[in-house]
Amino acid sequence: LHSSKKNLQPEMPLCQVYTNVARQDIPKDFGEKLIQVVGGTLGKSADKIKLIIVPDCIMIRKCSSEPSAHVDLSQRGLGVENNGKHIKAINPFISEMLKIPLESITMKFFDVKPIEMGIGDKTGAELMA
Repeated sequence: LHSSKKNLQPEMPLCQVYTNVARQDIPKDFGEKLIQVVGGTLGKSADKIKLIIVPDCIMIRKCSSEPSAHVDLSQRGLGVENNGKHIKAINPFISEMLKIPLESITMKFFDVKPIEMGIGDKTGAELMA
């Protein structure tokens, strides 16, 4: 019984990348490669991760609209102890693939509670009950 409940627990790592790089300038394999990088740093298989890429954003950094990006990384139990590992894996990859200077990529980390996420029509807390 315990293992079946564990299978229902929503891992739901979510990586959202916002960038002012035009959609046509993003390599076609960027998403597939990035999801592998995210999975590697989080220790999760790619099929457990939701990746959202939002190109063509209006984004200003240091009073400039030069290429830049922002990453939101969220997961239940993310914890602060590995944030350095995650930023060192993800941001340099984005920098290289999208030709954005590394110092123009910011990242925010979210350690979400089960009630703050959901799958289908159930919250994570309902799935864990």
